[in-house]
Amino acid sequence: LPKQCMAKEDTPAGIQAAKRAGMQVLAVANTYPFHMLQRQANWTVDYLSDLELERVIETFAEK
Repeated sequence: LPKQCMAKEDTPAGIQAAKRAGMQVLAVANTYPFHMLQRQANWTVDYLSDLELERVIETFAEK
């Protein structure tokens, strides 16, 4: 199920596509500035290693 998935995206178009599919979105600020992606994504990080996995697990456990 899409709502049980997390997409990793680095562009506004990718974020929008994943959201339309019903997924949670992790944005990695590689291509676009952090603040541009943060407005649309569920989580935004500068580097994938910055992701706090515990927060993601908590979010999915609530659904």
